[in-house]
Amino acid sequence: MGGELRARCATLGRRVRVTVARETVTGGAVDLTPRGHLVVDTPAGRVEVSAGDVLHLRPA
Repeated sequence: MGGELRARCATLGRRVRVTVARETVTGGAVDLTPRGHLVVDTPAGRVEVSAGDVLHLRPA
């Protein structure tokens, strides 16, 4: 993904909770893949999310 899209993305750098079907992923939104998927850094490792409901969390 281009740097301009990353710069405009309000989600990157924030703590998020992403609900995908019956799964919830919580962590820091750290990157976008070339296909536009959100990369979330969780305690269990990085997770690539292609679709889901993203909630911005308050800083810890």
